[in-house]
Amino acid sequence: MKTIVIASTLFLSFTSKATGTPPDAVTAAFKQMFPTVTDVKWGKEDGTEWEGEFTLNGNEMSANFSEDGKWIETETEIEISALPTAVVDGINATYPGAKITEANVVKNANGGFYEVDLSGAIVHEAAFNVDGSPVK
Repeated sequence: MKTIVIASTLFLSFTSKATGTPPDAVTAAFKQMFPTVTDVKWGKEDGTEWEGEFTLNGNEMSANFSEDGKWIETETEIEISALPTAVVDGINATYPGAKITEANVVKNANGGFYEVDLSGAIVHEAAFNVDGSPVK
């Protein structure tokens, strides 16, 4: 029971965010990166960064920025079948029996990684490097 409560608390902390209007520096940085996007849903994550959710070329995406407009990361939803074999093997080794229900590629200043949602495992969200090793 304790594990379920911890997992639920972690899930809520990752998915909870306040909505609002980001600072001008954030919207300017967003427009520079994504000049053709006009419909953005903004939310504040962790109290320290802004996340804009949008669709671009048919792909569901989000981009995160610091309060001063510095880009943090961009996340793009991908087909589960587009995950590299090494990542799928890493997931299966780390979370045996878990089913991948959603996959995203995350790009950041360090390069990036893959983020997946899982069912059938205690962990609901996990991140893996391109070589299949878990992101620490």
